Amino acid sequence: MSALLPLAAAQQLQEGIGEYLSTTFALADTLTQNALTAFVGNPSTGMFQGPFVRTRMPFEPAAAGATELLDWAPTTFPFRPYVHQAAAFERLSTRPAPDSSEPWRRPDPTLVVTGTGSGKTEAFLYPVLDHAVRARKQGLRGVKALLLYPMNALATDQAERLTRLITTEPGLAGITAGLYTGEHSGSGRTTVSSAGLITDRATMREDPPDLLLTNYKMLDQLLLRPEDTDIWRISAPALQYVVLDEFHTYDAAQGTDVALLLRRLGLVVVNHLDSTDTAPVARTDADRARPLGRITPVATSATLGDDGDTTAVREFAETIFGEHFPAEAVLTESRLTVDQWMGMPATDRVPTGTSAGPAQIEILNASIAERIERGEDTAEATYAAYSTVILGLSEDAAFDTALGATRRHDLIARILTHSAHAISLSELTALTLPAEHSRRRQATEQLFGSDVRHMR
Repeated sequence: MSALLPLAAAQQLQEGIGEYLSTTFALADTLTQNALTAFVGNPSTGMFQGPFVRTRMPFEPAAAGATELLDWAPTTFPFRPYVHQAAAFERLSTRPAPDSSEPWRRPDPTLVVTGTGSGKTEAFLYPVLDHAVRARKQGLRGVKALLLYPMNALATDQAERLTRLITTEPGLAGITAGLYTGEHSGSGRTTVSSAGLITDRATMREDPPDLLLTNYKMLDQLLLRPEDTDIWRISAPALQYVVLDEFHTYDAAQGTDVALLLRRLGLVVVNHLDSTDTAPVARTDADRARPLGRITPVATSATLGDDGDTTAVREFAETIFGEHFPAEAVLTESRLTVDQWMGMPATDRVPTGTSAGPAQIEILNASIAERIERGEDTAEATYAAYSTVILGLSEDAAFDTALGATRRHDLIARILTHSAHAISLSELTALTLPAEHSRRRQATEQLFGSDVRHMR
């Protein structure tokens, strides 16, 4: 269970910097030296503010049946989407309406703006694969989705994930995907296998894959080189998605380059459609007015829109893609509330004063210190002491047991509630454990009094 403890690391860092400053600036004047000591060490007025704590609740799962929004969904492992993923499925699905004569509908432009670990990739990848299966049944060849990544490392990582899906999901039999980067030039893999996606360029020119993973610089070359023309000629009728991953990286000059590049892509596709007139879905006047035509723009980011105002995000997307993004196009993360996660009303929880009063805190600290002195790992010692002193469990209690007991304590609910946004550990202690905060403040005042002449 050994792990980096952020609070311990912060304390060690503060002590190291404090020791460095005190030895570097060996001041002869006691008053000045004491002032420097207070500036370095006082947790309220000194140079170190924090540590800061922020907790995030688990993502909220969607209602049962959310995967029914798609005709294809993973079957080899259990999958229940989050609420924001289900919303993405609904916007990005190409499943036609029951009374429609079209083979598929145009998906809605979408921005998936959710945190790390929220399943942004699945939010767009599953509808894309669902469409690829649908278009294959219509007999359409070529690229159905163009996935652009700002770095080859990201594209390679996603290629590995996509490889596992295609090679293990029975419903994706026959679906192909290719990785087109500068790291894979010339000959390479000609089929999708456990070794990876297609990388052979001649193969992709002759029979373009359903999904094409690349970066914007290679897309520029794909649109310029005559030998790659067949990729777009074959793909023009089927290309339905352009996805920009890590959307926040496309700013300044790079954003301008990508915006113009997407407009060139739209012109190339439209020219091929006009020359062959083989579009499976009739183009409307709205399609002709958009730079990307019927192609649906999709973007993902973990760092945009966290303040709840999506105006700037949508304006940025409209500049890059040349298409209007309404407020509902931005999908932000959905998380469980504290009460939902606790699973019981506040009246039924173990009161904070009962489980973590001053006496329990003293016992907890003493237990942790004793275990560490015996040579136990710091993380394991803290967990064992917490389980026995606060939760009243045995030392060898399973993690799930401890988690269940944790949810019964009002102390945890108070911590989660007050730390939903970044808060200093001192302030969090004052809100959740007032008696403990008062004790520590008195200890600090004794050490760092208002008169620095009394400090040593």
